[in-house]
Amino acid sequence: VVSTQSTWGIEFEMEKGQHKPDYISVKSPVMSIECSKAFEKLTLKEKLYAYYFTRASWEGSKICYFQRSYEAAPLFYIVYKIFSLEGVAAVREKALKAGLTEDEWKQLTAYLAGFLNNCGNYRSFGDSKFVPELPKEKFELFIKSSEFYAANSQIVDGIWADIHDEIYEYNPPHHHIGFIDENCLSALYSSNVTRNDAQKVDDFLKTINVQPWNTRLQKIDDKEFVILVASSNESSLSKVYVDEGMTYRLVYGDFAQIISNVANHLRQGLSFVANNEQRLMLEAYIAHFKDGDINHHKDSQRHWIRDKNPAVETTLGFIETYVDPYGVRAEFEGMVSIVDREQSERFARLVANAEKLLTFLPWGKDFEKDVFLRPDFTSLEVITFATSGTPLGINIPNYDEIRQDEGFKNVNLGNCLPKAKREYALYTPEEYLDAYIDNAQVSLLVKVAFHELLGHGSGKLLQKDADGKLNFDITKVIDPLTNQPVSAYYQPGETWSSKFGHLNNPYEECRADAVALYLTCFDEALEVLIPEYKEKWDDIVFSAWYGLVNRCFIGLQLYSPESKKWGQAHVNGNWVILKVLQEAGEGLVEIQTTQTKEGLDSFFVKLDRSKIRTVGKKALGDFLVKLQVYKSTANFEKASEMYAHYSQVDQFALKVREIVLRDKFPRRLEVQGDLILDVSAGGKLDVKYVNFEETFEGIIASHILHHRNEIEPILQEWTKHKSRFRYQKS
Repeated sequence: VVSTQSTWGIEFEMEKGQHKPDYISVKSPVMSIECSKAFEKLTLKEKLYAYYFTRASWEGSKICYFQRSYEAAPLFYIVYKIFSLEGVAAVREKALKAGLTEDEWKQLTAYLAGFLNNCGNYRSFGDSKFVPELPKEKFELFIKSSEFYAANSQIVDGIWADIHDEIYEYNPPHHHIGFIDENCLSALYSSNVTRNDAQKVDDFLKTINVQPWNTRLQKIDDKEFVILVASSNESSLSKVYVDEGMTYRLVYGDFAQIISNVANHLRQGLSFVANNEQRLMLEAYIAHFKDGDINHHKDSQRHWIRDKNPAVETTLGFIETYVDPYGVRAEFEGMVSIVDREQSERFARLVANAEKLLTFLPWGKDFEKDVFLRPDFTSLEVITFATSGTPLGINIPNYDEIRQDEGFKNVNLGNCLPKAKREYALYTPEEYLDAYIDNAQVSLLVKVAFHELLGHGSGKLLQKDADGKLNFDITKVIDPLTNQPVSAYYQPGETWSSKFGHLNNPYEECRADAVALYLTCFDEALEVLIPEYKEKWDDIVFSAWYGLVNRCFIGLQLYSPESKKWGQAHVNGNWVILKVLQEAGEGLVEIQTTQTKEGLDSFFVKLDRSKIRTVGKKALGDFLVKLQVYKSTANFEKASEMYAHYSQVDQFALKVREIVLRDKFPRRLEVQGDLILDVSAGGKLDVKYVNFEETFEGIIASHILHHRNEIEPILQEWTKHKSRFRYQKS
């Protein structure tokens, strides 16, 4: 990489302590995640199963607002009440009459659409805060112009007084999700909890065999902590533990009414299951939501992976830990989708050939699973994805012992894949555009498929069980990095996520993406997945590699120069891969500095496609051996040291970051449809799919329908714990 000084001819210095407010742009595009045609092909029984699971999913997603910020849940309560009482058109008319301009209405609806899309006021992709572009006094005018305010002014004024400062505050610690000792805030923890506190409590929970997936943590003082467990059972399971002078209170019943509503929808869905595995899955979900026991949720996932090739695919619960700065507490999510049979045949071929393709991975058979448990791998059209963000693919469950010993599922979310556009291909040389953009859709499919099945689905953890038995031959397995016998492994009770903590998400996403790129270098892998594109394989492989390298620089906007931390696991993982490829040298990846027509500094990202299968493949292969061996042998220290080294962002990259922030496009928002029960005049029951406009107002209207059940528990839950989770300036 050429230095900043010699190429741009300027010195670059970071601005210390200065933060600019981040807005949801009024120019943000809105994309519909739509599947009405696929839904109409379902039987009535399948539609009803999808309907009740959808209701459970959206009900549970109310919890996400509590997991984003102190102020998100009460703001959602106010917004929902205003729009549900009158509808978007009537609210708009009153706001404009009260004094908002058309431009201010756009600023308001852009913010609210982004807020609802992200289940709060922090971006789900990046964990950075956004604030209203609309001035505070105009936001208040919008609220006070509503019918809901007219009838409930005292309640609304009380809530607003408690949250309006937080809604508009963008300076540290409010600017980013994290721990207070890192000058950030996380709503999964009371505002006085530090990273060391989280580790201390996590270490204790392991001793009593409680996993923190569905918990929040409060610190009373240096000697007392409260662990809130999500469940509908509020009291009988709660316990107090005293250990080495510390008091730990395990309090069940967090989000009790919301959780109870989720379970009630699932009970109604029991009448429409397709088979016994689905019935047992729902019963295990219901048991889990009643008592908060993660073991019941694990049972639900066991039945889920045995439910092969269903017409309606679902998942539900506290699943992904990306929002937790410590990496152990999970955000609620619910998914309901329809299997695309034709596209799924492609992924079925990949599953059938997985054992052969796994032999191409560079770490050798001793570090690969003894038996590859063939999963269901389907392409889905999403009806509902109720959480703070919609992914492109999923590989779950995230429970290590189930994934390694019993199996998992992969899904490709076909109607969530973005469409590549030339105007969005920033920093791309003109001669790259045809190969890069024209093949972007297929290359993304290849990358997602390899990432989910053969990335997340590969690799063995070397373990000792509770009986002292090892799952490998310690006398024969040689560490390829030291050429010495393996001496480290996971002890009884240790898991990948517990051992690697906050590192487990970015590290695993990096490993899966590296596997995906590495496998594109093998024609045998491409032949299995995309045989019909054989004449374009070289361009597709280039598009996959260049897409990742290019997006690494775009992703710099999610890096915080002050904290020197990455705000998103996938982006961090991609950056690490980029640094590995740059380290390989030989002109594989280069940055060419330039200037725009207006004389502004800019750059081009260059990738030598002739060296992908030589220099690139070798670099990734060597790196993958390190990634997997450190993971297999529970070597957090070495893994952390290596990962931190490649995660670094130098002064040149910080200059690039400034250019990226200057040029960035508004991020896409999404609008999802919904399902409603419909009874005809003759009494015939049906389920209808409802679409919404691809506008900010359409997003708002969709969420009013999504959450049409009880809303009061949100205010009750927030009031119960608001003093603990609110940041108090010292």
